[in-house]
Amino acid sequence: MRRPAAVWAIVAGLACLGLALWGWSARKHQAWRGLSSALATDRIAVVEVYGPIFDTSDTLRWMHRIERGLPRVKAVILDIDSPGGGVEASQEILSEVMRLRGKGLKVVASMGSECASGGYYIATGADKVLAHPGTLTGSIGVIMEVASAEKLLRWAGIRYDTIQSGAYKDTGSFARNMRPDERRVLQDVVDDVYDQFVQAVVDGRKAGLAEGWQASTGEKRQPTDGELKAYVRSLADGRVYTGRQAYDSGLVDQLGDFDDAVDLASDMAGIQGSPELVVPKQHVPFLERLTGMDFSQVSAWLKHASPRASMRLCYMAR
Repeated sequence: MRRPAAVWAIVAGLACLGLALWGWSARKHQAWRGLSSALATDRIAVVEVYGPIFDTSDTLRWMHRIERGLPRVKAVILDIDSPGGGVEASQEILSEVMRLRGKGLKVVASMGSECASGGYYIATGADKVLAHPGTLTGSIGVIMEVASAEKLLRWAGIRYDTIQSGAYKDTGSFARNMRPDERRVLQDVVDDVYDQFVQAVVDGRKAGLAEGWQASTGEKRQPTDGELKAYVRSLADGRVYTGRQAYDSGLVDQLGDFDDAVDLASDMAGIQGSPELVVPKQHVPFLERLTGMDFSQVSAWLKHASPRASMRLCYMAR
């Protein structure tokens, strides 16, 4: 009859031991959290913009996470190594850069071997822009390419009929040569998008460009908005610049590498010591392992290989 009492005594003893261990674990966890909080370092989020800029879904998803508030992130580095890409894709990333700055985050752009056209367009949204002396940058302009296979189709005996609702609905068709009035319409489109690019450079680079304008004109005063825009247009004829040339003209703020960008971002954000760099988790899909190109690069190649799709507007270095 004593056996049930002994069992209950053992159960009660184990319960007391469990409660004691739970209390010790909770106190230890609380102490560890306090120690971790004391030792936690501030962080800098890195946004990587590599290759042709067309599919921006992964980049924007990461930037949205930063915007919503990653713990202890005080600054952002745009790590750009790109020849540019689609107009709308470049504009999407620039818009998100401005939102990050609106959240109070300091943003520094670090140029790799190439940061041209749409890549430079994105960089203009940063607080500061760094480039290597040998970086290829600039290429400020817009390109639209339209292929014509009219003679080839005629030679092959292929007739291409089009049923359309307006005179310009099939503008850019590869089945015929472009008419002069169509060329004027498309040129107006290109000119408008080019003006958007120029204005983005003016808005984002006023201080540096003002110094470049003063150096080129010998003036000591600050340029007017009209003079600054005219100065940018003189630089924005599609040519590429080295990082050093871009620095001399005011297109970038200083010469340096990625480590210099980290140091600058830390100083601007008031980070003490060495910051922790936060990058998005990388998943290498089968297509990239097979071809050596990611989805956006394969997509860009396929779209440019299509005669009809090649009419796409691009901030792209050639």
